[in-house]
Amino acid sequence: MSLKSHAQRLLFVAISLAWLGCGGRVPEPLEFPSELRTLDGLRQVKSDGSAVVFVRPGVRMADFDQVLVDPFMLSYTSPDALPSGGVRTLGRETEERFVGVVRDAFIDNMAYSQDFELVEQPGPEAIRVQGWLFDVVVAEPPTDDARNLSLCFTEVTVLLTVRHSVTAQALAQVAERTRLSCKTEARAQYQTVGWGVVRKGVRPWAKFLRRWLEDLKRLPPVPE
Repeated sequence: MSLKSHAQRLLFVAISLAWLGCGGRVPEPLEFPSELRTLDGLRQVKSDGSAVVFVRPGVRMADFDQVLVDPFMLSYTSPDALPSGGVRTLGRETEERFVGVVRDAFIDNMAYSQDFELVEQPGPEAIRVQGWLFDVVVAEPPTDDARNLSLCFTEVTVLLTVRHSVTAQALAQVAERTRLSCKTEARAQYQTVGWGVVRKGVRPWAKFLRRWLEDLKRLPPVPE
């Protein structure tokens, strides 16, 4: 199964169960590759690259020019999805710091947006967004070297949920499967980096999410 198909399947399951939210850009005119919808009423639209995109039919994203950023979260894949049946984890401290680094990178990148203003209170012209590091899979390092950083062997679906800040109605969602790029010496048998390198590595994720929000604002309403 391709990464895109894998992300589509898991994204739809996660939305149905949990939500009852640099990359490709959504083209115009909008196309619907399938009748797939979420329980919140979002419909999948065709997108370039590996991103999986859902939007609410009839919504006018041009009506919003403010963004309120909720805390981000992280969850692992189901053990049933792995050949071994087991799930490797990052450790609680690493999880919390990783989620914080990604959220901070997104907020920093949104400060460059010409389309949205960051706000801290809901309002009729504000959207509420939440990031989700979803379906995290931590692969086993090639060696048992204690210097290995688990994040360097992690695949993750970066997912962003967009809701109306007042009504909490789901408006759109995007997800893209990716991994952290760790820089190390060419012949090293381990991958260890500081958090400064991690912050640099997630900047493309933040840029992708910002550009997607800006593209979303320019879309015509999806036909109901």
